Amino acid sequence: MSLGVEKSWGPKLISVYPYVFVAGGLGVKVRIRIETEFAWSECRSHEIGVIERCSIDPSDDGLGISLAEGKSILKEVQRAVLQDQVEEISEVARAGRHCHSYLPVHDRRKRRIDTHFGRVTVEAPRVRMCMSGFPGFPAFKAAYSPLTQILKDNATPEFRRLQAELGARHSFREAARLLNELTPLSHPKPRNDPEPACVGCQGP
Repeated sequence: MSLGVEKSWGPKLISVYPYVFVAGGLGVKVRIRIETEFAWSECRSHEIGVIERCSIDPSDDGLGISLAEGKSILKEVQRAVLQDQVEEISEVARAGRHCHSYLPVHDRRKRRIDTHFGRVTVEAPRVRMCMSGFPGFPAFKAAYSPLTQILKDNATPEFRRLQAELGARHSFREAARLLNELTPLSHPKPRNDPEPACVGCQGP
């Protein structure tokens, strides 16, 4: 997985007068793209986002990447990385260990996962099980998700540890507030409750 950032400066100089710079456009545009190289030599690119800044009368608020932009970028990077990982893990699982055949994909189901960088949705293939080890059931068809065997819960272990650590040091509501402040996660509030909901307590 590689991360690429392209910068392009686009002043359209039509005249020497400053107002023309504003009309023609003078600023920086940063395109963020990542590229995945799979083990079978396939390459896949993901367009993550674009950050634009005006160079006319710049302010200190426009310098660098803001917290909100950083959250959005990291969430998209996480989604792309997780999806490509799931694809490769599933491809490896399709190699039948007993029958030495290439097992088919039964279907694909969406899976929501809570991570440090936000709740992301990936498509997790379910692979048809190899029935060569069950000769008494030749017509029986079953499928399983390789992702479920690795990730039992709807959250990464690292995020679960962060939840536990904040919960041990802070009150229930303060821990939820900190999680929603520091991570891209955003959960609806429960009824008649002015405080943020507990992160990770929602369903998948």
